Parts: sequence; structure tokens; C-alpha cells
Amino acid sequence: MDECRTDKEVTDKLQTLKGYKGHQGFTLDQAKANLAQNGFSVSDLADNTFERQISKMSFNNFKYYSKSIFNTHKTLNDVEELYTFDLSVKSRLQELLIRLEIYIKSISLETLMEASDYDPQFYLDESLYFFEQDQNDLLQKKLGVGEKKIASYFHSSERNEKVISFFDNVFEKLPKDSGEIRNDQSKHGGVSAWCLFNAMTLGEFTNFWAILNLRNKMLILDTINANIDDQDFFVHQQLFGNWLNSLRYVRNKVSHGSKIYNEILIFPAKIAKNDIEIFQLDTRKDEQKKLISVLLSMRRIYATMPKFDKQIWNDTISEIFSLSQKYSVVNLSKGLGIKVVKSQLQLKIC
Repeated sequence: MDECRTDKEVTDKLQTLKGYKGHQGFTLDQAKANLAQNGFSVSDLADNTFERQISKMSFNNFKYYSKSIFNTHKTLNDVEELYTFDLSVKSRLQELLIRLEIYIKSISLETLMEASDYDPQFYLDESLYFFEQDQNDLLQKKLGVGEKKIASYFHSSERNEKVISFFDNVFEKLPKDSGEIRNDQSKHGGVSAWCLFNAMTLGEFTNFWAILNLRNKMLILDTINANIDDQDFFVHQQLFGNWLNSLRYVRNKVSHGSKIYNEILIFPAKIAKNDIEIFQLDTRKDEQKKLISVLLSMRRIYATMPKFDKQIWNDTISEIFSLSQKYSVVNLSKGLGIKVVKSQLQLKIC
């Protein structure tokens, strides 16, 4: 049983968090006066619409969306429309990301199972994580990196710490009340790979990818790339780890109601060279750090998926463009970094 905490410990903890030196919070009248100075009409703020809006979305979110309106004159309805558009984009991203997560975990599981001759606990084979000397020539040839760089990575204490930390964390968080997990442990004395992969979050799979050695990463990507109809959509090992981290980040944002429209992403996806030209991205500006970078990485992965999923991708892109036309306040170029027509973001289905 955990040691009992005292009232004084709570008081001391709260005291250590003090230090905010900003302005005091606004009263409603002060907030209205501030908005009137920033493009909102006084008459628009006269009734209780503003009060209802901030009680629904918070004043902090209201202020964010009002600053994301790229017009001189602003209305409360503009803020409402932008808020609604952002919610709609997030709900559609959520489904796309769930499908993508299941696909990536499934194809990785199948590939590594086959490579292990269907060992139900292949993930405990240290050769997944350690470098084997006879892979040296292959890795240098495929990756174009030197022997010293490869060896230093695969024989580092940092790598060892990541492997141990991954398994400590993922097994600590396994749902012990899951019927699958209980059945595995009671009948077989351990957890099967399919149960483990099913229980992994996208963040945990991203960490699993980070500890795999390059040989096994390439095995998985070879399987993914075998499904590509157009070689322009080839998924590169140098980009895929970054994409996973970015997708994990955006998945968490949409799951927890964080803002997407006009947001500068902390973990944007790296953009393939030909996409920079096609989608007219200026890599010197923050526009590549908006949602467009993530959409482009998702588009490339969806290009390797079955036709049904490609159609869902295309339909979702159509819906986002339709919503942007429904809400005139939306600016896809400035808000999401999208400068092209929808057909350029959609996939060809053979």
C-alpha cells in the first residue's frame, strides 16, 4: 500500500507550482471591450451570444479561433463556424488515423511473424534489436551509411536502455483484465505477439519501431511497398519513423480535443522531396508545420492500402473541402497549409 500523504505535502506541492506572472483574467466586460478593439462589432457583442459561446468552448479557445480568422471584420458567427469546422476535421482525422494505425500494426505483425517462422513470442528474439555482423554489407549498400555509424548504433548502451524501457512500459500498461491477455497467460504462460500488438497504442508502436534494427524495419517496409501501384508513393525508411511520431502526436491532439486549424505542429511530418514541389510548400515558412505535412504522410501510407481504404481517404478529403466551402471563414491555405485542389490530395484507384 502506498505511503499516506499529509495535508502539508499537498500544500507544499501546490506552492512549488506558483510563479505565474501574467495579467489577471478578464471579466466579461473587459473581454468584450478587448474584442471590440480587435475587429468585432460592438452590436455583435451586445446580446448574450458571446457568453454562451465561451461557456461552450472557453475564452481561451474563443480567442484562438478569433485570431485565426484572416479577415479585418469579424463576427461571433465566424468564430462559431471556425470552431465547428475544426471539430469536423478532427473527427474525420480520427477515423483515418485509427484505420492507419490498425493497418501498420497488422502488416508489421504479419511480416515479423513470417520472418520468425510464426513464433508466437517473436518479439522476445534479441536479433530484432541487435545488429548482426553479417548484415553489415547489406545495410551499407541499402542505406548508404558507413560501417562505424551502423556499429555504434547497434552496440550502444542508449539502444539497450530503449529496449528495456520499452518492454517495462508496455507490459506495465497491458490491460490485465483483458480476456485475451488472461487466456494467454493462464494457458501459455506468456503474452502472444498478436495480443501484444493489439494492445499497443500508436505511441507504443512508434517506440517499438524505434528499437527495431534496420534489417527488420526494411522487412516491414518492403512488405508495405509491395502494395504500391505508383512508385512515386514509395515509403522511405528515412522518413517512416518521423511519420509515426507525427501521427502519434496528431492522434493524441484530435483524441483530446486540441486545436488543429492554424496550429503550428510541434512534431510535423517530414515531407518527401517531390511533395514539396507538387504542393507548393515553402520550407522556409511555418506552413509546412501545419496539418498539410501530416496529410501528405498519411496520403503516402494510404496509397499502400486496399482500394476500400483509398476510397475512404478520397471521400474524407472531399468532405474537408466541402466543409471549407460551407464555412466561408475557412482559409485552407493559411489554416491547414493546403494550396491545391482536392484532386491533387486524393489517390488514383486502379
